[in-house]
Amino acid sequence: VTVVDNAFEIADLWLNEATVFPATTGNTSHRSVSRLDWVDETLKGWQATMEPLATGLTAAISTLLDEAMAQQAHDPENGEAMAGPMGTIAGLLRTFIGSLIATQLGQAIGSISATATGAHDVGLPLLDPARPLLIPENIEKWSADLEIPKTEVYLFHALREAAIARLFEHNPRIVSYIRSA
Repeated sequence: VTVVDNAFEIADLWLNEATVFPATTGNTSHRSVSRLDWVDETLKGWQATMEPLATGLTAAISTLLDEAMAQQAHDPENGEAMAGPMGTIAGLLRTFIGSLIATQLGQAIGSISATATGAHDVGLPLLDPARPLLIPENIEKWSADLEIPKTEVYLFHALREAAIARLFEHNPRIVSYIRSA
């Protein structure tokens, strides 16, 4: 039994007494993951959470491009001269917007994976069904200069992770609200 398993056992005992939300029903066999596994486990949640934002951003940029092209077309001095190049540029920008957003999101998720200590560090419902996960490598880095026993550090993270997982699993309205916000 690992330090992560011990921390989750104690966390579940404490949370069973302190909250009305029962333990999560999701897979509890692996609660300790690597950074890469964290990315893999949370990727669908990132997509579900960020897709509306990316779609809205793409639509807003497309609208700005359309307005700029319409304004150029109505400019009597150089409207016709700029219509061709502006249309080409607008078409290229529309093509690259999705790629740029996906690249930025991928880089952000990669950066977060280097510092996140669990699946719910960012406060977003990234796992479906919700379940607690810890990244021991990042917890070790997080606690390197602390003069607190490692078991207590892991217990802190396990408590926080398990509590958030219980909240998300048993309150679908909160998950829906966060995603729509």
